[in-house]
Amino acid sequence: MTKTSRRPALRLLAAACALTLPLLTACGGDDGDTGVADGKLAPLSDGFPDRPVTLWNTFEAGHTDDLLNKAFADVARKYSPVAIVTDTRPAPGPVSWYGHVEFLNGRPHAKDGYDLYAISWAGATVRPWTVQQLADADLTTLKPVGVVEQAPFVFAVAKDSPYATLADVEAAAKQDPGKLRAVAGETGSLIHSTLAVWQAANGLQKDAIRFIPTGGSGEALTVMRGGGADLAVLTYSAGITDQLKVLAVSGEQPFAGLPDVPVAQAGGKPIPVGSERGFGAVPDAPQEHLDWFFELMRKVAADPEFQDRQKGFDFNVRDAAWIEGYRQQIVQTVIPVLEANGLTTGMR
Repeated sequence: MTKTSRRPALRLLAAACALTLPLLTACGGDDGDTGVADGKLAPLSDGFPDRPVTLWNTFEAGHTDDLLNKAFADVARKYSPVAIVTDTRPAPGPVSWYGHVEFLNGRPHAKDGYDLYAISWAGATVRPWTVQQLADADLTTLKPVGVVEQAPFVFAVAKDSPYATLADVEAAAKQDPGKLRAVAGETGSLIHSTLAVWQAANGLQKDAIRFIPTGGSGEALTVMRGGGADLAVLTYSAGITDQLKVLAVSGEQPFAGLPDVPVAQAGGKPIPVGSERGFGAVPDAPQEHLDWFFELMRKVAADPEFQDRQKGFDFNVRDAAWIEGYRQQIVQTVIPVLEANGLTTGMR
């Protein structure tokens, strides 16, 4: 009996695999995710990206934007075919992201989507009304890519405070106007604006609570711990409940990090602001390139390593259309209250 050789059959099988595997890779292979090869996003048909993408921080090193960039870049290596790198270049003066875009427009590849910047979309929307140097700023200068993490502002009092609810604080301020003191960031900041919106919508005069300007949430915490204020509005951070009694949070729905804390009400309505942080691009960046990066954002935001690095945030990824609607909502609801309370420059 003649023994049949298996080598021709094996060679045919190998050839079939060689033809089939590229097709599987192009279609996402077994992971069922279109455009993904070995867990990484595939480049677009025009080759984007074929060089590193830089995420910029426009504030001092160690700023919240800087921490977001570094955590994102570290985790993105799992999903991006090119390196995601970070850099810091503080914009001069108070012009923040708007001034930084002028710098990016001079970068050779920014208009192709290779230079992006971390940004708080609520803060960026309010600043042209509260910062004199930005009175002529065009909101479309900042082109949204998406939001990757969210945290509310918290209304908090000292642990031994007699106030158990935000309604208690409101009642005390109405009963004895000018007695209570509050810290809520710098004058005209988004956090200060949140306090002003809450006061005005609930019938509290501007001077019913004495506002004490601080450099930010860290300084505000120090003032609260020293007994220098009765109420604080702060950006949420992990462990805040170990230091203060949190009475309410901003935003339109309860916050996952504080599920038992109610949403602050301003005249029966929520205050639609907080730390909605993500990325922006220069105005001319191709939308298809930004859409590619948005898919990268979705993967990074769902990664447990990123969520652990950015503990304390929600990770509901929002697209550019959501950001545009969110910014319009702020212009329609928050800005009029700031204007009525003299917290804008009056130059727009």
